[in-house]
Amino acid sequence: TNNNNNNAETDNHNLNHNKAKIDSCGIYFRRSVWKLVDHKTIHLDDLATLGPNSNSPPPPTQQNNLQGIKQSFLRRNVGLFARLQHQRHPSSQENNTHTSDIVVVNVHLFWNPQYEFVKLCQAHHILLQAKQFANNDPIIVCGDFNSIPGSPVHQYLTQGSVNAKMVAPWYKQQQQQQDDDDHGNNHDNNHDNADTSLEANFESALSIQKKQLQKKPKMRYLLDFTLNKFTRWLRILGIDAELETEEEEIQRTKHANMLIFERCRKEHRTLITTSIKLLMRKECPPGSYLIQPNKLSGPIENYLVHVLLTHGVTLEPATFLTRCVVCNGTIVDVNDTQRKRRIFDHYKAPDLSLDQDCYECNKCGQGYWWCDRPTSSASRVKQQATELFQLCLRGGVPTEGPLHMFDHVDVDTERAKGLEVEFEKLHVMEWLKQEKLKCPIPMKSSYALLDQESNKVVGETIPFTNVTSDFVGLLDYILFDTRHIRQFSRLNTPTSFNQLNEKKLRNGHVIPSDVWPSDHLAIGAGLSIDVPSSSAQDKKKQKDDDVNNNTNNVNNDNDNSEGTFSLSDQQYCGFVPPPVIHKARCDCGCVPAILSLFEMAELRKQAKLKKKLEAASKGGAT
Repeated sequence: TNNNNNNAETDNHNLNHNKAKIDSCGIYFRRSVWKLVDHKTIHLDDLATLGPNSNSPPPPTQQNNLQGIKQSFLRRNVGLFARLQHQRHPSSQENNTHTSDIVVVNVHLFWNPQYEFVKLCQAHHILLQAKQFANNDPIIVCGDFNSIPGSPVHQYLTQGSVNAKMVAPWYKQQQQQQDDDDHGNNHDNNHDNADTSLEANFESALSIQKKQLQKKPKMRYLLDFTLNKFTRWLRILGIDAELETEEEEIQRTKHANMLIFERCRKEHRTLITTSIKLLMRKECPPGSYLIQPNKLSGPIENYLVHVLLTHGVTLEPATFLTRCVVCNGTIVDVNDTQRKRRIFDHYKAPDLSLDQDCYECNKCGQGYWWCDRPTSSASRVKQQATELFQLCLRGGVPTEGPLHMFDHVDVDTERAKGLEVEFEKLHVMEWLKQEKLKCPIPMKSSYALLDQESNKVVGETIPFTNVTSDFVGLLDYILFDTRHIRQFSRLNTPTSFNQLNEKKLRNGHVIPSDVWPSDHLAIGAGLSIDVPSSSAQDKKKQKDDDVNNNTNNVNNDNDNSEGTFSLSDQQYCGFVPPPVIHKARCDCGCVPAILSLFEMAELRKQAKLKKKLEAASKGGAT
């Protein structure tokens, strides 16, 4: 948030919440120019207890069924707000104008790429709180977002909204499964992509997001061995629900071998368990759901309602009774006469006519047929499906499509009855159900790459701010409120490995190094706040003062007071060439793909061989 400062008279506000919360943020400002009016610390762990009003924890309940999702948000990340007042343009309390005040936000989001939903909720919470804290004052948001261009967080901040539903762990699992089905489990590795164009990569990310919006995710569950009956209920409602096997249960309880976790990841399923110890394990998949029957006032079926509401499931009566209650396979028609006879004989039903509709599971071969007798298994399972459907309607679970064989259920009447049960609620759960989660403040990145014709953001002008042995990417951003702030310059930042490693040392581009001491590159921006003035002369003087006070060590070849910028404006990005498509590992100094393990092994082999040859050569010379 600050540029390099030659004036030693500086002030800072540091955050160290307590010894347990090791994350910290700092905001530094020049005291001769700015005055600290107010500040606020946002502990992002609060998302694990945030109630529906976004400001207070939910009322205490006996249930703790959202413990799995709560664990995901306990990451010790923080945000820091500071309201600064310009010393030469104090706010006018008489006419209630605060245009000389500015709110600066510094934030550090969670790092793990497997937890995009956590980062998105953290960003949304920060922006909501920042808007409330700012009270219409200009806002600058900056920090380590741990999110690359085109990611959900980046789209949320720069595009104004994002489909949060596709980021939720229970929906993300389903999207991954659909992608596996579409692409035959062949996933492209981003590091092997020869197209290093920043714009192309950003457009690719947006294209994938739009493609995902067109797909309707289906929930896939994996339940522990104790939830046999609950699994059956889900299958009756047409939901894909697998049960932990007896062998997996023995491995888990006797040998602490968590095969159930690996299966969740491999099959892209959401875990439902009765074991809080299982949920507290570090490797437990995100978004797991806890059922505690001994703490529920009412039948365990009520948990079914809450599971479906929590994950935003929409029931389709047309899919009821289409899954095998024995093995979770799909029930299919049997038209072959001989096959029908074998099924009827196997279940000792020889009196059935071969004209009778017959079905079987495509997985285990379990036979099914309809029978109107009240005591028949078919009538009993239909009655159970009806009761579960009515329960879900009373609990507010949404439905869509025709009712088919369940048209005897009065949907409106059941909805009106309601369900008297109180479950724990978290506000983040509502965010993750929104197909268009909106950013409350219009923001623009200081390093935004704009399309010259449409003036829309198509990426970022810098390829990275973090370079390690196995990662190259842009994670840090400075974003500003476009309603009140204009940009006139930005800090010159390295855009190639050559600029990081002018000495051509092997792995010399990796940071931190002796030249670049931080593991993140510094970014900076010269920003101008729109301040009302009494005359055009005062306005011009203020603009000149802003330029002089903010351009120290910032690239500013030509001032553009209007703040509009694109690739063609050399005063903003003369140091950043227009994006071009490069071949993999080209010689121009662009960011290449990270070497594969095989390539690194080959380089080590060649290096060892070179050393042997040099040693042999020296030995022969002596």
